[in-house]
Amino acid sequence: MRGGQTLVGYPALVDEGGGVSLVVLDTEHDAELATRKGLRRLFQLAAPEQVKFVARSLPGFQDMSLKYSLLLELEGGRAQEKGAIADRLRHELVEAACDRAFFVEDERIRDKAAFQARVAKAKTRLTDVANEICRVMREILDQYQELRPRLNQPGVPAWQRVMTDIRNQLKALMPPGFLGSVPLTRVKHYPRYLHAARLRLDKFTLNPAKDAQWMQQIQNWWQAYESRLKADRETGVFNLKLDEFRWMLEELRVSLWAQQLKTPYPVSFKRLEKAWAEIG
Repeated sequence: MRGGQTLVGYPALVDEGGGVSLVVLDTEHDAELATRKGLRRLFQLAAPEQVKFVARSLPGFQDMSLKYSLLLELEGGRAQEKGAIADRLRHELVEAACDRAFFVEDERIRDKAAFQARVAKAKTRLTDVANEICRVMREILDQYQELRPRLNQPGVPAWQRVMTDIRNQLKALMPPGFLGSVPLTRVKHYPRYLHAARLRLDKFTLNPAKDAQWMQQIQNWWQAYESRLKADRETGVFNLKLDEFRWMLEELRVSLWAQQLKTPYPVSFKRLEKAWAEIG
């Protein structure tokens, strides 16, 4: 009760680095996100040897680190030293591995016994999960390394608009810390999305007008998505259908510009309209 009004709060475990603290947050969604990170930190504290082993044994890490520096260009800003880049990549890979290993099951952790049981399971699969994440990350970095030189070529304004659109697409796909914030089931599709972007550049000169038409339609839908997402975040709402719509936009890009790469489900502008109407 505050000022005569009853306030609703949601308890959450917040990651403090060396431990966690119990706080009350304003929305259920914020509390769930914070608690996930808090539980991940508790798992790392409960399995220090396993976490250290994974951090030392990331397959292909040196090669990934070199290519990762190119990916960081999407963020802009000042160049970082090699050591800082390697430390950041290692941290993101380990955090993602711990998260995916611990949260394989959907059941919520309600007590100490459930936490300890989950820790025991997560320890046994941590290395395999880390190897899988590294495999996917290598594919992403390989695809980006092939795509990157083609996003900075001189050309007519129409060509520049395409490259700008793809760069914006990549920034949205791979913001800082995306490995830890985007579900692995989604990240596994990233190599295909990047490959599709390369194929789009291959086909652009065949029909620039069609490319421009599709691009404008997708940009309009993206703006609608971002506006709705912002409104939902302000009220602490997480809409699963809106999240699915976001990934439909990526699949639509594949369907339009790289049909040979296939999509996991049929997607078109009409299906996009129907999905939007169902968001509510």
